[in-house]
Amino acid sequence: MRFTTLVRLAYPGSLTDRVRIAITIVGALLAGLSVLAIGTVLNMAPTERRITLPDGGWSLDPYSWRYTSTLLNESGLRPGLIAMVAATIIPALVLLAQAARLGGPARDHRLATLRLAGATPRQARTIAAASQAFTVAIGGVLAAATYPLVKWLLHHPTMDGVRITAAQADGGPETHPYTGLLLPLPTDTWPAWWSWVVVIVVLPLVAGLISMAGLRRLIKSPVEASRRARRERPRIWPVWLVAAGLADMSACRAWIDALDRAGQSGDRLIAPYVLLVVGIAVICVGVPLSAATVAYLGAKITLRYAHRPAPLIAARRVLADPYAGSRAVSALLVCAVVFGALIGIRTQMDFDLEVQALYGQTIGDRELYELVMNMLSALSVIFIGFAAVGLLIALVDAAMTRRRTEAALLAAGTSTRVLVNARMIGVFLVAVPGVLLGLATGFASPSLASGPQHAPAAVETVCHDLGNSELIVPCTEAGVAQQKKADRDGGNNPAYSWVEYHSKGPWHAVHAPIPWARLGLAGGVDLLAIALVTILSLLVGRRSPAETALRTT
Repeated sequence: MRFTTLVRLAYPGSLTDRVRIAITIVGALLAGLSVLAIGTVLNMAPTERRITLPDGGWSLDPYSWRYTSTLLNESGLRPGLIAMVAATIIPALVLLAQAARLGGPARDHRLATLRLAGATPRQARTIAAASQAFTVAIGGVLAAATYPLVKWLLHHPTMDGVRITAAQADGGPETHPYTGLLLPLPTDTWPAWWSWVVVIVVLPLVAGLISMAGLRRLIKSPVEASRRARRERPRIWPVWLVAAGLADMSACRAWIDALDRAGQSGDRLIAPYVLLVVGIAVICVGVPLSAATVAYLGAKITLRYAHRPAPLIAARRVLADPYAGSRAVSALLVCAVVFGALIGIRTQMDFDLEVQALYGQTIGDRELYELVMNMLSALSVIFIGFAAVGLLIALVDAAMTRRRTEAALLAAGTSTRVLVNARMIGVFLVAVPGVLLGLATGFASPSLASGPQHAPAAVETVCHDLGNSELIVPCTEAGVAQQKKADRDGGNNPAYSWVEYHSKGPWHAVHAPIPWARLGLAGGVDLLAIALVTILSLLVGRRSPAETALRTT
């Protein structure tokens, strides 16, 4: 098959195909930029140097803290930074997956027609792979060409930011800290060579192979194009998958605690932390799959107790293809898991800081903690945006696929209002239980992974006079709060010279309260995004159930 023929068959030129190509290019562009950002972080030059001390120990010399943020400067925070940057590729991949579904039935029938017209399975596979691979390659080339421009636009050297002085290097040898201009982002570093190869070569190849794998049954037997819906009853095993993910996180927490009690750390902690990540991935996979099972049960209940036509039509559609709805909202259900996990992490950290503050202790860098949590929250909002676009694609595609069915309902006397309500109810039959399940499992994950805090039954404070540290003065609630604030701010405006904290009574495990308001807000945002996208899909496809659909049948 000649190259020009392959391109002509891969891109037939319909409106749906042009929209799919445009969205795929945008998704590939964003995925490519994310991969290049990962390569940049992995290729960053070291900012600290390990120095061996005379007593056999070692110290980190911060000789090149050249960035404005501690998150970029401290080498120990690099794995977390890489994980956050790597997470940015997820919404782009979701957008690519959803774009590939746009116009799916029409594309399947076109390939089936080519097979029936005499095309060999190899030629059909090549056409299917070329359609996706060429488009992703265009997005990859655009990402490679755009990255230098983005790097130039984000390059803003400044003298303001986190710096370290020689006096702060406690116990180490003499240091020579970096005194030049600081950078907000690592724009002084280019991506590693392999990231360019991944963007330009690997991503298009993977996209083509996935397209071939998705159409393997159709290419083998063209009549499969007329039977695509999965009509069997959903299995219960995805629910057990979610339970296994939660159990994995609890077991890893016990494993890490056992290693801590035994005084073991370092490489021995790699395995449990890797299994923690596996548990999170299992939960993110299990929740969307479980949504089909929960939606199926909800549709059965709706079909039994509902009496109005809209919920009955919606329930019948869910029962006819229970997996279609869960696939459409799967990305937003993953966002619900991520939102719940972030709320759980923030709640757990805030509670830990509160408990530690009871007896005058602090954990980590509060400003760094706030920076990381804000970055993750912003990333979650970006996830929801991309997932909403993917849902819009899926809903519009489903509306175009059901044109004949809805035309038949219109001809039978069903009103357009009933069909619109049926679409809304059908989406929410899957979305509402799925979002609730995602928030619950996401919020439970950090609690299981971190365990409870321990606090004494009571804490007695002894305050020392600001002018004479040997003199004990009465403690006041406002004074203790002012002293804690001064300790956090580096000794600015203290109330006392110092405060002693004496714990009394037995220590006991305490658990963080459930933040119902935050969880409700997160669930509301997720469901609001689903509602707005569903309404927008009705506006985009508003001609589908109208009399024009009758003329097309």
